[in-house]
Amino acid sequence: MKALPSQATFRFVPATDRALPIPDQTTFLLRRLTLGERAVIEDMESSETLGQKEDGRATLHRQRHSFVCQLERVRAGLLGWENFRDENGALLAFQKGPQRLVAGRMQECVSDELLDRIPSEIVYEIERAIFDAARLTDDDRKNSQSPQPSPSTAT
Repeated sequence: MKALPSQATFRFVPATDRALPIPDQTTFLLRRLTLGERAVIEDMESSETLGQKEDGRATLHRQRHSFVCQLERVRAGLLGWENFRDENGALLAFQKGPQRLVAGRMQECVSDELLDRIPSEIVYEIERAIFDAARLTDDDRKNSQSPQPSPSTAT
């Protein structure tokens, strides 16, 4: 098995731009989240609340927070962008907002105002890229199979 790359930053081009000439593509600069950040976000994914009905019976209310977790991953993992343009075609500068609690630690991250400018389907793609950066690729998975002992080394 191979370890994940120690260089945790990478470039990501959304599917809508991949067919464009490279100078016209929008590129998002992302980073792989730490194990601690991933754990905090995964723990946020759902919550349970115990309650009681009028007749005294206990109730259990479960709530999923999938989109909140997706935004948290993007806030934590989006470091910048290149060639991202506003509605008039002008380059949109990347700016971090003030420090806030994101993925369990205080950090500067993309401002909500700029995050709102990214189309929702692209936010989803960015989130998937950040999430998948901590996973083995299919090639890594195939290459991590334990070799079968040769007859001369088997006991």
